Amino acid sequence: MFLKQYPLHRSALCNACIGLLLLVIVIALLNAINEAMWRSTESTIRSLTQASGEAIANAVRRDVQSLESFKESLLGADAVVPVAAVSLMQRYAATSPFSQVAMVDEYGRGYFANGDPANINNAEDWHNFLNDAPVSRTYLDAGGQRQITMRRPLFVDGHYRGAVYGSLPLKTYAQPSAMDFFDGRGSSFMVSAWSGEYLIASPDAREQDGKTDLYTALAASPENKPERIAALRQAMNEGKSGSAVMNIQGRQTYLYYTPICPANNWDMVSIVPVEAMHQAANYVNALVAIVCLIILAGLLVMFSLTRRHRTLALKIKARHYRDFLFQTLSGSTDNVFLIYNASRRAMEYVFENLERVLGIPMRTCLENPAALFEHCVFKSGSRLREDFEATAIRDARSEECRVINPATGENRWVKFAVTPTSDVGGRTYYVLSLTDITEEKAVRRLLRDSLAAAEQASKAKSSFLSAMSHDIRTPMNAIIGMTAIAERHIGDPKRVEDCLDKISVASRLLLGIINEVLDMSKIESGKLLLSNEPFNLNELVRNALDSVVTRLHKVQFCGIVRLYAATSEELCHSQHIDDTTFLTLFGESL
Repeated sequence: MFLKQYPLHRSALCNACIGLLLLVIVIALLNAINEAMWRSTESTIRSLTQASGEAIANAVRRDVQSLESFKESLLGADAVVPVAAVSLMQRYAATSPFSQVAMVDEYGRGYFANGDPANINNAEDWHNFLNDAPVSRTYLDAGGQRQITMRRPLFVDGHYRGAVYGSLPLKTYAQPSAMDFFDGRGSSFMVSAWSGEYLIASPDAREQDGKTDLYTALAASPENKPERIAALRQAMNEGKSGSAVMNIQGRQTYLYYTPICPANNWDMVSIVPVEAMHQAANYVNALVAIVCLIILAGLLVMFSLTRRHRTLALKIKARHYRDFLFQTLSGSTDNVFLIYNASRRAMEYVFENLERVLGIPMRTCLENPAALFEHCVFKSGSRLREDFEATAIRDARSEECRVINPATGENRWVKFAVTPTSDVGGRTYYVLSLTDITEEKAVRRLLRDSLAAAEQASKAKSSFLSAMSHDIRTPMNAIIGMTAIAERHIGDPKRVEDCLDKISVASRLLLGIINEVLDMSKIESGKLLLSNEPFNLNELVRNALDSVVTRLHKVQFCGIVRLYAATSEELCHSQHIDDTTFLTLFGESL
């Protein structure tokens, strides 16, 4: 009864209930946002840590593969004796990532690339490997730099003949840009799970309160219980991934660890202050608080407007004010809004900019709503116009159409949106929104073309690099193989001269390839010219064989050459050259 007599109090009570409900919703929303932001930040830290760790692991695997390729070249050159491999090691060390290369025999004795003797039976640390791991444990060189050594065993006819070693500084794998994040407040570093020692670290993470290992830095904070540190150490030594909130340098810090090289017990660890992880959430919380204040202010405004709009005169004034705002808005925007009364099938309101944007007079549209569709071309199968005229639209719909301006004949693309709504009397209205998206479609088309061009350029670059690497590798293999053969037959001048001839041919081929690479401007501008001139087919095939066939049996090779010479001579003197016959004979000989 009280609320019926005092409708304003009823409105105030409703507003208070709405405000209380909004407060509960906001608190729940803040909790959900904080949890979501925390999970998102955790996921980001884990992704960054795993990415940097994977980059280091890939770099290590790449260098191991490089040493494996060098080992294969030693086997190919039959240089499995340390003395014979010194010159090859010197050339490899000059281009490889390793600061030192060594080769030892099955007894553990050999030479470094600089000629110094190497012996893995002594107590030096450079050959300290765990079981059959390809990478050694870390050690300090004479200059105090932390090093690692990689090895690849040599097997000849199934028998162990020694191993090839390569040493390089561990800091080679440091990636400063990937190991600092959150504006420098977070950092990643690689540690030894056994000792916690920092192996690869950014300058900010190298020392924690003067400590040089992770476990000591954690133990320096009394808040970190010894059992928690022991549990963390055990998990890292067992090759597990995980996270924990620990105290470092007096601050609550989120710590995430994941293994990157289980054979050497290396782990990638990231630390981020908890306050830095909450920073984004705090910003969102402040934003939500501001929104709540705005909503509260809006409720107060609503209460005030409810009191003021109780008279008919104020409603009429508000209607005139609304019309004024619509007219002002229609004069400053290219979006067209219309209100259609679906119950009476009559257009009730049209923005005055309809004629300016689409070339359709506003009065024509008010008198005949179907005129709005006369110049619109929808995609095939569209039923928007039919459903509009039959007032069968129940949910919001949006379609793109091409509009032909009847005044100028210009084609424009328009987004045609229809939103049905109902008033308190149950009457149905359609709110129509026409948005000019011509420039947007042009931008999308340009982006698609740019993407296609970029993808085509990327494929062309990849194909070019693949082809050039293959073309360069062939003469390089010939040069290396002929050099190795010449070194083994230094006392046979004829054999050495033959090898030098083949090296000269391969060198000229390699020089030609390099000259073509350096002349990229001609290729890119489409000005590369192909010369059509006579050539010696015998010499061409012989040079090709010299480049790719370096280890054929002498009798077999001579037989191939004789068969080829006879075939080519016969074909060259004939009036008609049968390519199929020539390729068949030459293919069978190979």
